Amino acid sequence: MIQNEAQRASTPLRTFLSAGDAAPMNSVLVRALVCSKDEAIALRSEGIRDWKMKVGGDDLATDLERVQDVLSVLEPEDRITLDANEGWTIEDVKRAHDTLGAGRITWFEQPLDRQDLQGHASLRSLGIPIAIDEGIETLADLD
Repeated sequence: MIQNEAQRASTPLRTFLSAGDAAPMNSVLVRALVCSKDEAIALRSEGIRDWKMKVGGDDLATDLERVQDVLSVLEPEDRITLDANEGWTIEDVKRAHDTLGAGRITWFEQPLDRQDLQGHASLRSLGIPIAIDEGIETLADLD
């Protein structure tokens, strides 16, 4: 979305993000999309420490089992995001948060339907870290 806005403004993304400061970028976040414990082991040996898992396609118990398997091979300083792509309910997110342990998940990305802003807000009010992006298509959507 932000890249599209930069393109519409005919501005390099690094300039668009830095509000005009065209200093060269000196770091890049490397996040690995991981599906299994074996993938996590292999990627961790390559230095990956920031993870994203797609969830919400299976039943919740299966999702949680997969996540727990991956968490078992990660170090405490590793970061993991769970992206449910609008596939979970409020109760699913609460159960996942309680089961996986506060602090192990960086955030739950788009767990509920994109239109359920109140549901996402209610999860945040419980201290559950939430990131939403599916319904954001322009800068005006951030208002």
